[in-house]
Amino acid sequence: MKLKRVMRDWLQRSAWAGASLTVALGAGSASAAITAPTCTEPEPTLQQCLADGYLRSVCGQYYAQRCNDLIEAAFNEAWAALTEERVAKLPDALGGGVSTVRVSHHQDPSTIRVEGGTGTYVGTVLKNQLLHRKGFTNLNDSDLAQNALLTQWNTNGEQLTSCEEYVYEKYYDYSRFEDRLGRYGTDYRAIFNAAYASDGIANRDLRDRSGNVLGSVFGSQAIPKNLYFLAEQGPYPDGSSPYHINPELLALVPTAGRQFYTPTWSWNQQMSSSLQGYNDDELN
Repeated sequence: MKLKRVMRDWLQRSAWAGASLTVALGAGSASAAITAPTCTEPEPTLQQCLADGYLRSVCGQYYAQRCNDLIEAAFNEAWAALTEERVAKLPDALGGGVSTVRVSHHQDPSTIRVEGGTGTYVGTVLKNQLLHRKGFTNLNDSDLAQNALLTQWNTNGEQLTSCEEYVYEKYYDYSRFEDRLGRYGTDYRAIFNAAYASDGIANRDLRDRSGNVLGSVFGSQAIPKNLYFLAEQGPYPDGSSPYHINPELLALVPTAGRQFYTPTWSWNQQMSSSLQGYNDDELN
């Protein structure tokens, strides 16, 4: 029966991976202890507890013990239904040694395989950006669920109910700016301008949900302006000839010297202004 106990414990731990999370952090909304979630739905069935993602939901966490009991009962029932026994050496992962095990019959994978389906995983940032892209109108079920989650995050004060909410509030000013970028799609010029707008992130202190100042977006270290400053030739693969480099231009490189710059908001704006005579498509 040792194997039964070990496998049961493993099943329960596996089912709760990613769902049972207790984080004790310091003060502040983005560093407060995660609070117990609440749920208004009725108690779940075994099928709900085993459904992908349920144990990570608010109700899945609320009914943690209920799901734990259902999973254990289902395992015990399935174990009791196995009648064929044999003596086997257990692997180290299951405690090692020799134990009496019950054997389940081979399952034909052709009876349980599903083909032709597709699925995608979309992270929190993309979900939030999609809401802004749609202008919070014509929302589907997934959009409505994400919008409700955002509303909960923005109205529950310093409570934290998930790792996603912790990150969102840890970098609160930037998170909200990043969400709004969804309205611009791939218009990178609009994104650049949004950073310098009154509600952007340029030239101001960014704060977390508690009002604590975050670190600078840019580092203080100077960065090489040209990563390929040293223009060395060869060796070249067999059958190929060296690329011709104008010797007059090459002679100017050491003379001009390698240049560095320190990225700042003002430097980026200066570079943008100096290139305003060019179409963005040309620069790309």
